[in-house]
Amino acid sequence: MIDTAEQLADLLVHLRGAETGRRRHRSRQLACLSEKLCLIQLSFGEQHALIDPLSACDLSPALALLQKKELILHGADYDLRLFHRTFQFVPHAIFDTMWAARLLG
Repeated sequence: MIDTAEQLADLLVHLRGAETGRRRHRSRQLACLSEKLCLIQLSFGEQHALIDPLSACDLSPALALLQKKELILHGADYDLRLFHRTFQFVPHAIFDTMWAARLLG
């Protein structure tokens, strides 16, 4: 985890030396970055929780429960794509605050 300016500076030194783009020396190219669902944030009532979907926990009971609820998300399209790709999760109903804000102007 990078959480200080010094760690970021050190990473940038290595990143600047890495090969990128379509060059002939493939062994030094950056690996292709893929999208992953890395954190699930839940808020309900007065409670808040962060769930690590990369942990060894079986999330199927939580996902089954969430599937029955109306989910309130912001910019839901990206989150829903990752949820579907990772867990084949399809929600029952959603309320997207970004679209609500757009509709209200």
